[in-house]
Amino acid sequence: MERPWFVIVCFQESESDNAEADATHFDNTSIVSIRLSLNGGYWPNERMQLDFAKQDYTLAYYNYTRFYSNYPHSTKVHSILDYEEFKQHALFVIDCSRQKETMKSSIVDIKLEIEADEGFPADTKAYCIIVHDCLLEYFSLTEVVRTLI
Repeated sequence: MERPWFVIVCFQESESDNAEADATHFDNTSIVSIRLSLNGGYWPNERMQLDFAKQDYTLAYYNYTRFYSNYPHSTKVHSILDYEEFKQHALFVIDCSRQKETMKSSIVDIKLEIEADEGFPADTKAYCIIVHDCLLEYFSLTEVVRTLI
């Protein structure tokens, strides 16, 4: 039975059409709050109150840095971005690994609630990575996906 451990969300403005732009850099796009609704429960329970202009993004950075120590398959001991770099290239990590047994259902209902203090630019792309406890095997030549665990 699958259940999400972490959800990582990031945003990128106009990088895909520019061959010289670094595709690994993401933007914070004036995010004020981000939270995950998972099978009726919320992670985090309270809305984040972020303000990147006033250097008030400690909770988002804390969640980002804790990912490396909480993720069981991590080989890194510390995060890649420091506090100042995170301000410009934020990756929002939501830890939903501590679910109650009743929350572990076979159907996973996920919804992201995102608030920003400014509108998103027209060329903004959102990326979401869901890290869960299912191991898959992919055969590229036949495009077959097989569940191992």
